[in-house]
Amino acid sequence: MDSVDILMSTYNGEKFIEEQLLSLLHQSHKNIKIIIRDDGSVDSTREIIFDYMDRFPGKIEYFNENVNLGSSKSFLRLLNFSSADYFMFCDQDDVWCSDKVEKCLMKMKEIESSCEKGGPVLVFTDLKVVDAHLNVLSESLWRTQKLDPNIALDWKKLLAQNVVTGC
Repeated sequence: MDSVDILMSTYNGEKFIEEQLLSLLHQSHKNIKIIIRDDGSVDSTREIIFDYMDRFPGKIEYFNENVNLGSSKSFLRLLNFSSADYFMFCDQDDVWCSDKVEKCLMKMKEIESSCEKGGPVLVFTDLKVVDAHLNVLSESLWRTQKLDPNIALDWKKLLAQNVVTGC
């Protein structure tokens, strides 16, 4: 079974990180490791992560370098800690559907089978927009923001209009 590292940068995420961790730990694809790099949180984010590390031994790796790099650099730094067959970026304030990893992995493998061996593959998904209590505000961010995900099929167009969601 292919291994997947889920890379999460955290910063003062105490309000939502527990729900996200639970959604990751209950994925239908089981060969995952969650790799977290904290970017200098001053709330209880780290304590929550440590609690989940104790409750789910071997499923979560944590790195705290006591340096605030900002979101983009923190995610780039996380790439250095990944050794899985595949990796996925993950925001701390999301909640993933239980089959997200499985479906994304299937799509990556499908695209790989039709591409040059070793070439890069990018898979991204739409998302539901929800409030703090997970009440659905919109079934599709793409429709809400009038984004056309097919733009991503042409990398030149993608450079001009990014339709890739943050997570």
